[in-house]
Amino acid sequence: MPKEVKHRKRTGEPRSAKAKESKEKKEPKEFTIEVRKKDPWPKALHWTARGLGLFILLVATSFMVMSNGFSFASLREMILIVALAAVLLCAWHYEVAGGAIYLFLGLTYLFISLFSADFMTLIIVTTPMLVTGGLFMAEGLIKLHK
Repeated sequence: MPKEVKHRKRTGEPRSAKAKESKEKKEPKEFTIEVRKKDPWPKALHWTARGLGLFILLVATSFMVMSNGFSFASLREMILIVALAAVLLCAWHYEVAGGAIYLFLGLTYLFISLFSADFMTLIIVTTPMLVTGGLFMAEGLIKLHK
């Protein structure tokens, strides 16, 4: 006949009176957890400016690729693409200088083409450059004030 094994229900209470007293003497340690939330805006500003700069460069490149054959217009577009790539590279490392150049390019195109181009063409071409320049300038100024 097998022996009956009694299982004791485990509780959080100590077995002996001595252990019970030592447990009562210990006070729970208080601790605090300090949670610091990082501000997501600088990172969003950082990558939005760079993404918009890459978008402008890709759109300009697509216009050059779609042109038929080699002409003075395609050479002009190629120079524009190289200039935009240089400005983006400058802005990637020196935000304030690159942002100022983007703003200068956008405003220059706006004033040169003000009376010769269609209004929507001006808006479509200058707005991304001005917004990108503003984002790079804002990011650079935030970094300078930290």
